[in-house]
Amino acid sequence: MTRKIRVAFFADILVKNFDGASRTMFQLIERIPNDKYEFKFFCGLEPIKDIGHEVVKVPTVPIPFNSTYKLALPFFKLSKLKSTLANFSPDVIHIASPSPLGDYAMKYGKKKNIPVITIYHTHFISYMDYYLRLLPFFVKPIKKAVAYGQRKFYVKADLMYIPTMQMVKELSDNNFSKTNMKIWKRGIDHSLFNPSNKDDTYMHSITGNAKPNIIFASRLVWEKNLATLIKLYKLSKEDGDKYNFIIAGDGIAKVKLSE
Repeated sequence: MTRKIRVAFFADILVKNFDGASRTMFQLIERIPNDKYEFKFFCGLEPIKDIGHEVVKVPTVPIPFNSTYKLALPFFKLSKLKSTLANFSPDVIHIASPSPLGDYAMKYGKKKNIPVITIYHTHFISYMDYYLRLLPFFVKPIKKAVAYGQRKFYVKADLMYIPTMQMVKELSDNNFSKTNMKIWKRGIDHSLFNPSNKDDTYMHSITGNAKPNIIFASRLVWEKNLATLIKLYKLSKEDGDKYNFIIAGDGIAKVKLSE
């Protein structure tokens, strides 16, 4: 029988539907061909339900500026990680984010000459505009520092999967090397997202009118530039309230947006 390919998968958060990155990861996890691959997952926040693969829990600390997120710290479990990886003997290492856990996995892969792949899930550089909004004079230098740190991390990967050409351009504009980049587009379920499913009656039952609808679909956190959405809504109201604004999502900013 052919030996299965062993993949060591590192992610700080491995909770289904926690955020967009987690949803993408679970689209992959739930489609793993178990007859060809054997996965072992290393994470901070572990899955709520059994995912059919072994999960190794890593200690975490909350992120100061976003308490809903946890950062996995491999330093408190080095001996366990080393022995588990040695026994598993992975053929490939998959890293979800450039965190301390991801950095540990990257260094392990390079030291053991194991191919490392990663997917660019989150454009952290763009979040600095929100996190440093009260210190605008720090935005530019901090964004440069974040870009430098991310470039230093991602250039080490054998393959760096990027979701869109636009993101390739943005990363290139931040001096990321394109040598290891590969486009891996997000799939769309055409049976769900299909014009034939349009239901004007249902939309009218929500809005109570026949105005054009503007839909914003996102995790509702302020770093997603919700302030711009609010400004657009206010401008629309001032211009005669010609549009319906419909928000699809949840998060810590939901209450404020509802006011």
